[in-house]
Amino acid sequence: MRHCISRVSFLKGEHKSTHVLGEPCSGKILEPGMLEKLVKNLVPSLQRGDPFFVPAFLYAYRRFSTTKQVLDLFFKRYGFFHDDCEEDEQIKNLICFFLGMWLDKYPDDFCKSEDLAILNQLMAYLLVNMPFSELTVRVHRLLTQLEDLESTDTQLKHSEETFSKWLITGEEVWVLALTGSRLKRLVFFATRHQFTPVWEDVLFL
Repeated sequence: MRHCISRVSFLKGEHKSTHVLGEPCSGKILEPGMLEKLVKNLVPSLQRGDPFFVPAFLYAYRRFSTTKQVLDLFFKRYGFFHDDCEEDEQIKNLICFFLGMWLDKYPDDFCKSEDLAILNQLMAYLLVNMPFSELTVRVHRLLTQLEDLESTDTQLKHSEETFSKWLITGEEVWVLALTGSRLKRLVFFATRHQFTPVWEDVLFL
């Protein structure tokens, strides 16, 4: 048997459990150097046309490692390419295929890290080594969307009132205010010279 963890053991599903992002699940300890061997076999397994190894690895690696540890080893293994080398171009295509598969099947591995650190690490690697690939464009678009979403959430959380507008309608004076994610109106009833302020939620029909 080539590895102490076989493909069969990968696919048994014994590892189904929740875990803290960024920390390996307890329950499996690899022999020293075994993680490096598994990572080094990812691209060669694709070259051989092996349909099992990569899906099995992506399914189970959290039992004994973290996303960052795997990416660090993978990027170190494929951190240099020769210019105008057909073999290296083929390897780059396989790398894009592998990383794209990973992102498709387990997007939380990249998108839920603190400050999007994992996705930024992936983006930096792609920009250096394959800046014109479809995967680079895809990751850039995803990163931009998530950063914009984070920025919007932060603004809403720290802003008690995003905007306000005065409206005069007959005997009422409205102040519209967007507070957090709720639109409210403060109504001053001016009937018979009595001004009574009342906050009301604005319902959209």
